[in-house]
This record gives sequence, C-alpha cells and structure tokens, in this order.
Amino acid sequence: MYTTTVNFSGIVHAKYPWNSHATRTCSFSLDSERRNFLAFQSCDSLGSQLRILNACHVRRKQRQDTSHLRVVCMDYPRPELESTVNFLEAAALSSSFRTSTRPSKPLQVVIAGAGLAGLSTAKYLADAGHKPILLEGRDVLGGKVAAWKDKDGDWYETGLHIFFGAYPNMQNLFGELGINDRLQWKEHSMIFAIPNKPGQFSRFDFPEVLPAPLNGIWAILKNTDMLSWSEKVRFAIGLLPAMVGGQAYVEAQDGLTVKEWMKRQGVPDRVNDEVFVAMSKALNFINPDELSMQCILIALNRFLQEKNGSKMAFLDGNPPERLCMPIVDHIHSKGGEVRLTSRIQKIELNSDGTVKHFVLSNGNVIEGDVYVIATPDWKEIPYFKRLEKLVGVPVINVHIWFDRKLKNTYNHLLFSRSPILSVYADMSLTCKEYYDPNHSMLELVFAPAEEWISRSDTEIIDATMKELAKLFPDEISVDQTKAKILKYHIVRTPRSVYKTVPNCEPCRPLQRSPIEGFYLAGDYTKQKYLASMEGAVLSGKLCAQAIVQGKLNSGPKTGTSLGRMAKSLSVFHVAQNNGLDSESYKISSSSDGKKKIAHDKESGISNIYKSIEGSKTLQMQLELQKILFDQLKVIKDLQIQTEENGNRLCKLLDNQKSVEQVLVHATHSVSSTTSSVSKEQPTQLSSLVELSSVITGCFKDAKSIHGHAELVPPSSKRARTHTEGSNTVDLDLHSCF
Repeated sequence: MYTTTVNFSGIVHAKYPWNSHATRTCSFSLDSERRNFLAFQSCDSLGSQLRILNACHVRRKQRQDTSHLRVVCMDYPRPELESTVNFLEAAALSSSFRTSTRPSKPLQVVIAGAGLAGLSTAKYLADAGHKPILLEGRDVLGGKVAAWKDKDGDWYETGLHIFFGAYPNMQNLFGELGINDRLQWKEHSMIFAIPNKPGQFSRFDFPEVLPAPLNGIWAILKNTDMLSWSEKVRFAIGLLPAMVGGQAYVEAQDGLTVKEWMKRQGVPDRVNDEVFVAMSKALNFINPDELSMQCILIALNRFLQEKNGSKMAFLDGNPPERLCMPIVDHIHSKGGEVRLTSRIQKIELNSDGTVKHFVLSNGNVIEGDVYVIATPDWKEIPYFKRLEKLVGVPVINVHIWFDRKLKNTYNHLLFSRSPILSVYADMSLTCKEYYDPNHSMLELVFAPAEEWISRSDTEIIDATMKELAKLFPDEISVDQTKAKILKYHIVRTPRSVYKTVPNCEPCRPLQRSPIEGFYLAGDYTKQKYLASMEGAVLSGKLCAQAIVQGKLNSGPKTGTSLGRMAKSLSVFHVAQNNGLDSESYKISSSSDGKKKIAHDKESGISNIYKSIEGSKTLQMQLELQKILFDQLKVIKDLQIQTEENGNRLCKLLDNQKSVEQVLVHATHSVSSTTSSVSKEQPTQLSSLVELSSVITGCFKDAKSIHGHAELVPPSSKRARTHTEGSNTVDLDLHSCF
C-alpha cells in the first residue's frame, strides 16, 4: 500500500475533434469552471438534477481555492499483469496492427459511435495505417462510459465502471496510451453487505502470497459469514464439471439460467441468495432466474485462472477526459478524425444492398471504403434478423451528494445485496478527481431497473434512500433527519448491455457481416468477454482485424453464376471434410444425463447455405464458408469430448460422498490453521498445498481423460450416447449464422 498526493492544477491542451487545426490551452484546477468541449451541462434525456427541499435550502458552497488541490488516497501498486497468457495474447493482437504491411492506399473507414468499441476500432485501424472517421451523434465521448459536469463542477457518469485485472485488452490499451497511472488499484478483496445485519459487511480477502487458484480458494474458505462448510462443499462439487470440462462445458451452459443450473447440480439455494444474486446484478443487471449460467462461469473462470484477475481498479477521474480523450489524441496523431455532434440521419444503399454513404442530420454526406455500424436497414436479411433477439438491459445510475462524510463505507467497490441496488461506491474516497474530505458522494447502480426506468426521480431517490438506510443505519434515514441530501443526479440508460439470457449466444453476430464492406463493433458481437468494457474494446480490435485482413485478402468481384457455383461446391466440400452430410447435429440430453446426438433434417447446411445468400462476392462467400467450417469443428470437438469422456466423468461425479469427504477433510485442515498469513505463513501454505494436492487428486483422472480424446468421425446413421452429468447442451448448427 502507498499514499499518493496529487496536484490537479495544470495546463491542458485540448484539440477539437471537429477541427483538427483548432487547439486551446487552459489552466485549471479541479474545482474551477472547466469550459472545454467535454464539459457539458445536464442532458434532459439522460439525466436530471434536483435540489432537495428542506426547511432550509441547502446548497453546496462553491469552493474558493482554484490553485492547488491536494488529494490523499490510499491505493495499491499496479499488480503484475503483463506475464499472464491473456495479456500476452492481447498484446500480440495489438502489435499485429502496428507491424502489419502498410497499405498502398489507406482505407477510409467510417465508424458510427464513439463508445469504447468505436474508439477501439478507430485506434487500431489507425495503427494499421488506415484512416478512420469516427462519428458520434452526441456532444460527449464514451457511449456507455460517458459523463457530464454540472454547474458546480461535479461529474456524474453513465455507470459505475470497474477495471479488473482480468481485462487484458483494456489493460493493454492503457499501457499503449501511456496512462497506466490513471488506474487506482484497490486492495484485493470483495466486500458484500450483510442484509440481515444492517451496517455490517462480509469480506473475501485474496492473499497476495498465494498463486491462482489457491488465493481464491483461500478467500472463499476463510469467509464464514455467507456460506457454511457443507454449502461450500456442495457448491464446489457442483462446479466440478466446469473445472474439468473447461471452456467447452462453460459454453454448453448457455441454455440454462443460473437457478436451473444450480438445481441440476444440487447446489444449495443459499448459494444463490448469498453469492449469485449479487454476481448476476453486477455482471448483467438482472437476477439469477433470468441470467444464463454461461455468464457466471465465464466470470469465475477468468477470476480463478489469474492471480490478480479479480483485483479491481477505479479510473482516477471522469472517463471522457481521462480515458476516451487519450484515444482520440492517438487517432488524431495517426491521421484519423473524431467528430462529435455528427448524428446519422439516413443510410443510402447501392442497388446491390451495400452502403453508398451516410447522410448526417446537417445534410452532409460521408463516404468511405468501409463502414462500421449496426442499423435496421438490413433487418430483412437473416444475418441481422437475429439481432432482434438481443435485448438491451435498462439500468439506472444514481449519484447522491450528502452534507457529511459517511463513516460506514470503504475505499472500494461494495456489493449491496439489496433487491433494487447492485453495487455502489463512495466516489469521494475511491476517485482522485472526485475526492472530498468533507462530503460523501455515493454512486449506485439501480438494478434490475425494468420496472423503474420510467418512474420519476423522486420515486427512485425515495427507494434508494430506503435501501441506504439499511446499509448506513446510524448515518442515513429515509426522512433525512440524519445525513441530508445536498443534490443528486440520475442517469437512465434504457438499453445498456445486452441481456445475457439463455440461448442468446448464437444470436451474437461476428464483426464481419455478409454485406460487403460492412462491419459490426460492440460488446454484443462475438468475443469471449461478454457485455463489458473489456468486451467492447476487444470487439473493436476484432473488427479492425477483420477489416485489415479483408483488405489484404480482397479479390476481384465475380458474377452471380460463379458465386453460386463456388458456394455450392465449397459448402459440400466443408461438410464432407468434417464427416457430415447436409444435416445439422442437435445435441440434447435427457433427465438422467444420457445425451444423444441426433440429426435435425429441417436445418443444417441447407440453412447455412441460405445465410450465405446475402453475400455479393466470391471472397465473402469463401469467408462465410470458413466460418461454417469453424462452427462445424466446434461441434465435432464437443461431440468427441462428451463421447469419449462422458462415462468416466459421470462415475467421478456420482461418487459425491467420496469427494465430499475429501473436501471436508481438506477444508477442515485449512480452517484449523491460524487466520493470519503473515504471522504463520509456512503453516498456512502447508495447509493450502495439502488442499491443492487433494483437489488435484480428485481431478487427475478426469483431466487425463479429457486430454486424450481422439478425432472420430460421427456416424450419419445412428445416435451416439454419452454422459456428462445431467446438463443440457443444445447446439443448433443453423442458429450460429
């Protein structure tokens, strides 16, 4: 831990995106009126401000000191992230743009939307030598990380944004921009409120001296407030298939809600109440009875694989200036453009269905070689029809300034475990720019918000105060006889991240569409980090990669006749090479866990064939057929794993009593040690090594089986049976396109 003192007074050079030649130099302090192009007043459609009426009108006194502000924050050093596999993979992808062959004629790529996905796309296209033109309809950067400044000089944001260690592409982006010092890392803990004990919290502390996954196991075992030992054991047994089956198992759980998965795995209901409710609302702003279990397992997988995966950091100020503006500066330095208040009014199409140009609301026409946007103009094409199944989740972000400094809070993210509140933080502690020694500013995520999104500000604030009175019983009351509200801001986002409900995964589109020269970017597109800031940044990189590769591999246009011939022959060739006929495979399971692979004669390659109809060139058809090949390979791999490993894995899982006895013995050994790692480190490590060896022994056979699957072509005439617990896998080949 170290203490930092920050001086926010300084000189800012602001470049206006709409005029690459216009610059402004201004001197500012944190509390002075900053009137640059990112300093905006309240927006009626996105937020509102209301001063609370009391007997005496309370107004925040405008700070007088406009020279220097000393901010003292207790933060932690940046963790070691650069050596992880995921970070190295992200860095390699970033490097590929800088080292790619310089184009003889740079592409002019028009990108709609200056959120993190659009900014990421533009940044990496610029690195590859192309010219991005990024259009943003609003007057603020950031999309779902946008923020605004009120007349008092205080910022309010679209959401409460946390930067995890398990965000390799985001962390890599910070390093590329040279702004790693703008992340304020907190202690490696997760802190939950205890609903039945007002004002009390339960902690999961991850020891720095232990590697993953032992640090996570230790954090769970040492917490005795939320789950009993027997509940922890049953929870661990329920997770065994995920730990053994890996990514294939995780992806196969897309068809189950969290509660359905728990029931099948015999996980106690209290695990849902104590853990999964908070996780579900933090990950996707919905409850476990709606959320796909795949989402939970992906998060757990990332956090458990990396020692610092679950470690959190806050940005040291407002996202538009502290994160988005450095990306814009980088784009400008490479010859790209970023234009605010450039709303697209109309998209003109060519006769073949490709994009001709964009028409802006001011009448200007923007043309490009490539376009990045998702729009209803292509809804009739099956590829884009699927997007209708991806529904945005409504969420409300609440900011409340109090007349005093609240004591019962932490310099950290807090999980409220409230029915209507997800997570919150005292931003006057966690963020340098928002630091205030005399007043607390709570930023809270109000979720699920579907029933509240259209309600009045007063109703939302009243409901929030009722919940805060439980979290701060000695400091906050509903009638404000204790802490008084000075002001608040409410930001409504009717469609935030996509709703990760069961069976929505096949609806997520790839970054490259069947329309020539048309690409998609956004966390809803296919990428492994789901709906998150990391997912948005990665989607932008993948979109840029698809554009660059499309440019390198582009060929001459061909006639319809040649295209159809190549399409027919290539689809047949792909199917034959994969041991498949022109039918899809549907993997289902019965209640006893016996899975059957059956042919679905109404879909299959014939449906993929129809999806390729939207392609206008031979090159695009070949690209789509390559995608088809990849999907077929995934299905074949899943079949092989389940067929070869299922029976032996089932026997392992059926022997739950033995596993339970082993785990109880191991956890008892750990719990019998002293609670201080620093005082008796050898003893603690010995116990944890014992636990690790026990678990390793439990998994040894299953993992060795999992690693020796052989490629066996599936039979086209008979159903194959296998077991893998009692979980459902429902993969429909045509739904992937």
